[in-house]
Amino acid sequence: IKLVKLDPDKLFKDTKFYSKWLKKRNVIENSQFRIAHLSDGVRVFLLYTYGGIYLDLDTISLKNFDELYKKSGVGTYSNYEINSAIMIFSKNHPLLNIALNGYFDEYNPGIWFFDLFIFLNLFNFKFN
Repeated sequence: IKLVKLDPDKLFKDTKFYSKWLKKRNVIENSQFRIAHLSDGVRVFLLYTYGGIYLDLDTISLKNFDELYKKSGVGTYSNYEINSAIMIFSKNHPLLNIALNGYFDEYNPGIWFFDLFIFLNLFNFKFN
């Protein structure tokens, strides 16, 4: 295992999100919840950039991912609430593009649970 220090400037550089990162960097880095908030953004950015599966550490899988990986989506609490404990997306998925833009555009450093999909819940985003 190799641990690497995260450098968000390098991560977002040369991407369409770099200018948004530069505008919000100081606010995010000075938030009392900066670790949680930055990890939310980085997690979704990496899924957007490379595609793949993300599971929170407290998620238990009872089946393999072969069939699941053919689809994209996020976990839900109900028909109305999206969460990001489970995310499966192909590279450059449009929903992640929306989530990342919402992350940078609607960022609120005072909310601990600033999940990337909160704004989708607030706007009653519908998907099937």
